[in-house]
Amino acid sequence: MGDLNTTLSLLDELEAASLVGMTSAVWARVQGDRVAVYDPDGTPHSFAKINASANKLVRLFRSRGIQAGDSLALVCSNRAEFIEVLAATRRSGLRFTPVNWHLTTDEIAYIIQDCEAKIVVGEARVATVGPATASCPGVRIKLSVGGAIDGFESYAEAIAPLDGSDIDDPVLGNQMMYTSGTTGRPKGVFRPNPVVTPQAMYALRGYDHQTSVQMCAGPAYHAAPLAFDINAAMGAGVPLIFIDKWDSELVLRTIAEKGSPISTWCRSCSSGSWPCRRRLRPDIPSTM
Repeated sequence: MGDLNTTLSLLDELEAASLVGMTSAVWARVQGDRVAVYDPDGTPHSFAKINASANKLVRLFRSRGIQAGDSLALVCSNRAEFIEVLAATRRSGLRFTPVNWHLTTDEIAYIIQDCEAKIVVGEARVATVGPATASCPGVRIKLSVGGAIDGFESYAEAIAPLDGSDIDDPVLGNQMMYTSGTTGRPKGVFRPNPVVTPQAMYALRGYDHQTSVQMCAGPAYHAAPLAFDINAAMGAGVPLIFIDKWDSELVLRTIAEKGSPISTWCRSCSSGSWPCRRRLRPDIPSTM
């Protein structure tokens, strides 16, 4: 009976926290030392670290005059900073726009301006993010991850001295996604009311925060991996394994090594994996 009461209490706490974007804070308290995110190179990041970085980012933004309702554009590959920035926007009332970092300089600049971003967090590996942001006069804060970008502050150095404890006044944020722009400019898709997944849904989907593992092998900026891999892992409190880009053999090897993680694939990825699966596991019948 005690375990049941504890479970119900945790679910209630998570449900309340999700309404103000603080789910990550609850998981940091419950299992702070556990790994929340594995970078593609295998570097682990704990729930406590992800949560503390999110709080530091909120304090940085507020100290620069950023308010709830303002917009942030993130131009970043699959790495822990993506999760930290997302968690920060969730609890600070910001509008989060992940940008396809494979787009051209002009296309990225268009999205930054169209979403009215006052903050841009960009990754140094994306050569277009610096020039794109330079043409956007409305951007007030520019942070670089993974190296230096001309005109940007270092993400790590900017948040290092700040307080990582939970903020006292969280406000639920939202997101604005963009289409691929195959029929002209990318088009923003915005829902005024943020989507909050009921905590019980994760249990119905088979998640157990003590045993489940999630893998994201698609681009984090894409709607499907963001919703079904990243948001699911953050809500369910399970480790998220990032793969830099689709690699059938690496994905299958990760599944074997990490205990069959949950993951969202497109049809072309899953069908393309079968030849690799046959090479890695020749004992599997050809009818499978």
